This record gives sequence, structure tokens and C-alpha cells, in this order.
Amino acid sequence: MKNLKTICRNGTPKWNAEIDEKTLTVRFKEPDILFGVGSDLLTPKFQQILNDFLPRYVAVISHGKYQDYIEEIRIEGHTDPFWAGAVTRNEEYLHNMDLSQARTRAVLSYAINMPYLQPDLEWIIKRITANGLSSSQPIYLNGAVDAKLSRRVDFRIRTKADEKLNELAEGVVKNVR
Repeated sequence: MKNLKTICRNGTPKWNAEIDEKTLTVRFKEPDILFGVGSDLLTPKFQQILNDFLPRYVAVISHGKYQDYIEEIRIEGHTDPFWAGAVTRNEEYLHNMDLSQARTRAVLSYAINMPYLQPDLEWIIKRITANGLSSSQPIYLNGAVDAKLSRRVDFRIRTKADEKLNELAEGVVKNVR
């Protein structure tokens, strides 16, 4: 997905995003730009970023040689593991799960309602999912959870090759038993 890497590299400085070239994950990593604290409302700045990013992103993955290989486009919402006022770790996790799910639904809703994406809507709807992950995948810096970096939104592509590799792995495991 050379085109995706090029598009993301050109836009990532102004989006404050990075692309993991191995997993094709685009990570928006500036929580203050994405949402207000404890809110699932997209900030005007994040809306501007999505308006710039999503048409380019979808143009690359939904057309040409890549479109038949895309199994899923995952919008992943992540939080830090903390929640003010929570008494237990379970309470923190569950509040953050609600928040991360609400945020990914907000991004999904914004995306599928964008006028630019309407020509590709059916293709998108068959593949796009909103996945709130709470604080299950925090970012560590110097051995400790970095709360700010942990609060993020990722766009992750799962390809049919991933599915085939999973089938292969399952077959290998069954045959080893």
C-alpha cells in the first residue's frame, strides 16, 4: 500500500498522526485535538483533520488493486487507564470502555456522513467497524503508562491476507495436535 504510506506521510505532520507501515495503522495521537476531556464530541480541529484524511484514505483503499483485499477498516478508540472519581480498577476500565466506544461511534458516524465518501458508502459500510478498546492497549514510555499518548484514535486495516494467515495457523495447530 505504497500510496497509503505516501498520503499519510504527506499529511501526518498537520494531522499529528503516524503510520505503522507494518500493520498499516494510522494513529492520531494528540488527544487534546481529538475530543474534549471525558467527551465523545469531535472537536472542530479533529473534524478538519478527518475532512482532509478520510477522502484520501478511502480513495486509496477502496479503489484499484487494494479494494478486494480489505477485510475490515477498524476505527479503534483508546483511553488511558485512569478515571477521576473511580474507586476500583474495574470501574475505571468500564467508564473508559463506555467513553472509547462512544468516541469510535462518533468518528464512524462522522465518516459515513461525509459528503465526499457517499460514492463509496456501500463498500465502506461492508467493512468499517467502531471498536472501543478502553485502556487495554496503553502506550508505555520509560516503563510507565503515558496517559496522554494512550488517549488516541487509530484507523487499522485488516486484510484478507490476515484472515488467510489465521486459517493457516489454525490448520497448523489442528494438524500438530
